[in-house]
Amino acid sequence: MWRWVLVVATFAIFAAIAWWRFSAGRMLGGATILLFGFVATHWVSRKLGVTGSAPPQASGGDTPPMVSLVLLLREPRYLEGRVLAEILHSAWGLTFSVAEGDEKTDDSKETAGKPWIGGKNPIFMANTGTAMFVVHNHERSYFDDVANLAERVPELRQRTIITEHRAWLSIDAMGVEGEADIAAAYVKIARALAELADDKVLALFQPASNRLTPWEPSLETRLKSGEDLDELFAVNQSPVVQIAGDDPRMVAAVAEARQRWPEFVAAFQARQPDGNYAAKVPITRGGNTEFIWIEVIGLEPQYVHGKLANDPIDLGGLKLGDQVEAPIAELNDWTYRHRESDEPAGLFTVRVLTETYAQQQQRAKADS
Repeated sequence: MWRWVLVVATFAIFAAIAWWRFSAGRMLGGATILLFGFVATHWVSRKLGVTGSAPPQASGGDTPPMVSLVLLLREPRYLEGRVLAEILHSAWGLTFSVAEGDEKTDDSKETAGKPWIGGKNPIFMANTGTAMFVVHNHERSYFDDVANLAERVPELRQRTIITEHRAWLSIDAMGVEGEADIAAAYVKIARALAELADDKVLALFQPASNRLTPWEPSLETRLKSGEDLDELFAVNQSPVVQIAGDDPRMVAAVAEARQRWPEFVAAFQARQPDGNYAAKVPITRGGNTEFIWIEVIGLEPQYVHGKLANDPIDLGGLKLGDQVEAPIAELNDWTYRHRESDEPAGLFTVRVLTETYAQQQQRAKADS
């Protein structure tokens, strides 16, 4: 009972201050304080366990899921009200008036029902005239217990993002109900985040579904397009999974891939313009070695040449699309298909890794 009393008292304090600002004619200032009241109330209720559990767990019970998308950043992003107004103008086509902090609005009638932005870093609010959004821009980890969470995430690329991000930026829709309105809010949020994204972004995260996808350049375009969220969070790169080098299943898979390598060579020599030809090879940089897929662009008797088909975890400055080469003797796997409709050949180790990844996910769920 006392938890609910504290939650209600928190909101009541902010509501009283907001009413005082409204009475003084400071409409944006009052609205800013009221919004901070909502944010503070939500934070207090979450910490006291009144609502669903904190990230990374999705909301439970009768608490509606948060309508929000998050950019996890390698370093903080500079942001102020006027900069945000320009970004949201590009994303939504609206012209916002801006109140920095608690600036006085001389005529409340001029702002009523019109787009405006209030607040200051790290929390802003954006009112489109018909809907309210909260923009967070924080210089800290998004997750409460990074070490514990990382231990429960089997995919290494996601684990690295969780441990290495140092800031986050999100947009939350306030008071949205109904499937159609929620979908529309996500489209607006996605378009705004596409405009806010830069080279500091590591991943896109959705709190409501607890889904995280590593950032890649195509995501910016896809966010702007209004693409379905399920497609945005679909697996777009092969999962990076830890498995013992002497695992008998992996040893057998690698041996089969090497023994049947001439099949790939023949397919590559007869390659088609719309085909796909890839090999998984070890790449070493800075003392770190990763087995990573490359799009094959050339073959020599002893070497395979290609472009990185995945973003490495830690291979110095190498990134998706960079050209590399590796000894065929150290080949780990291969795959090809001449047409999009063909079933892919090869993928010997992928079957083992997929099975291992599923087992690790099941263990992680059991331990959570």
